Amino acid sequence: MRTLSLLIAIFFLSNTVNAQLSGTDSVPVRLSTLDATTKGSDAVLDWEVVCFLEYAKFEIQRSSNGINYTTINTFEADRLRCKQPFDFTDAGITGKTFYRIRVGDIDGKFYSSKVVAVTGKDRDFEINSLT
Repeated sequence: MRTLSLLIAIFFLSNTVNAQLSGTDSVPVRLSTLDATTKGSDAVLDWEVVCFLEYAKFEIQRSSNGINYTTINTFEADRLRCKQPFDFTDAGITGKTFYRIRVGDIDGKFYSSKVVAVTGKDRDFEINSLT
C-alpha cells in the first residue's frame, strides 16, 4: 500500500512539473517597468525588461485614442543589452497620447505591455492663472 501511494504521488508530481515546463504561451522576455513622462512637448518612455534568452525584439507603439496603435520604432537587443534600462523620446506630441511596447522573442511570440498615457501641449503656451 505504501509503494502504491508513493507511485501515485510521483505520477501527479511529474505531471504537474511537465505542465509547468511545457507552457506554450510564455514569452521569455518580460517588461518589469514602463513609465511615460513629458519633457516640454516630448514624451519620454522608460522601461526595464527581464530576458531569459539571447535575443529580444521591441516595437514601440503610439495611439491617439488608446485603441488603434501604430509602430513608431523597432529595435532588437541581445541578452547583455536587456540588462540595461531602455528609453525612447517621442518628439512634439500634442494632446493625450497613449503608448505600449510589444516585446517578442526569436520565435516570433509577442505580447503587449500595459498602456501608459501622457498629455502634450496643444499650443506653444498655456495660461496657468489670471490675476
